[in-house]
Amino acid sequence: YMDTAKIEKSVPHKVLELEQTSDLIRFPLNDSNDELWRQLDSPTLQTGDTIKGTLFRGESDVTNEEKRGRFLTTSRYLANQYAEQAAEEGNIGARVTAYEVDFKNPLVVTLQDLPNLLSKNTDDYFYREYERLKIEFLEAENRNESRRKIFEIDCLIAEYAKTLGYDAVILKNMGSIEVIDLTPVSK
Repeated sequence: YMDTAKIEKSVPHKVLELEQTSDLIRFPLNDSNDELWRQLDSPTLQTGDTIKGTLFRGESDVTNEEKRGRFLTTSRYLANQYAEQAAEEGNIGARVTAYEVDFKNPLVVTLQDLPNLLSKNTDDYFYREYERLKIEFLEAENRNESRRKIFEIDCLIAEYAKTLGYDAVILKNMGSIEVIDLTPVSK
């Protein structure tokens, strides 16, 4: 069957039509942000390097951005999967939104380096909390409990980065890249 999905662009507002056939999405070839992906994936990308471009988010009207930041991706397909998941969970207003970002001071870190980073420049609070949450995540007895622990880890990372004055976190993990916009996070 053929269905239509939408991408909403937040600034300026623009809706892009996408074709959807079952779970396969085809995007216009001239609307790619491969250049931004290459910049984010570059081994030379460092903390403090400016990041500017269009990123996508699968979201709904239910949000926790003020605690954990706004998770973004270069992949409209991945953003669409998150929006579909939100819709399946019964969340109202599931959609894919395009955000124009201009990060002046992002924290760039790999998942493997995160524990070491969290133990620097603090009284070890962030490191101890991260280790505690990681153990609780590994011992979680069901999917909902695991998701809660991941949410708490995300909030901890956002709090850490915001405390040190970063406006975003670029978290690299074995080929995947999560971009966390910290502008919605309250201190």
